[in-house]
Amino acid sequence: MAVGITEFGGGIALLFGWQSRLAALANIFAQMVAINKVHKEQGLVNGYELNLALIGGLAVIAFGGPGKLSLD
Repeated sequence: MAVGITEFGGGIALLFGWQSRLAALANIFAQMVAINKVHKEQGLVNGYELNLALIGGLAVIAFGGPGKLSLD
């Protein structure tokens, strides 16, 4: 339940560009929990490759910054 709220709140924050780095880090955490709880047994292919791609995109926002159009 807490991970779902974190993912939803972080997604809304990223959508509006508010606290983008914190929201990206929260969503990275949510994707890591999803890999560990749901997708780990399925392996990389047809398992957690989408989660890893999302983590990669979120890492760019978390470490590179949100850009000029954000509310930060």
